[in-house]
Amino acid sequence: MKIYKNTHKGAPLMDAIDDYAKAYEARDNSEPTKLWCVRLHIAKELDVTEQDVTTKDAAYFIRRLGSAYLIRKVRGMGDITAQRLLLWAEGFQ
Repeated sequence: MKIYKNTHKGAPLMDAIDDYAKAYEARDNSEPTKLWCVRLHIAKELDVTEQDVTTKDAAYFIRRLGSAYLIRKVRGMGDITAQRLLLWAEGFQ
């Protein structure tokens, strides 16, 4: 849906916001936000391309090494984010 500047009042913008929110929530629910940092770290440490690192590989890496490793080794990874990633990885099938 194309929204033109200063031409609408009401529902069309709300519909566009709802569409954006649904897409954002679907992406957010499918994969944790900082998982891309873990994928980059795996690719660097194991000398593979980032495209070769699947979500399943990243989940196993997180479960195997734990949140303390993520906090120490992955740039920008905080305690809360590492714990959330570990919880996500433990529930990932």
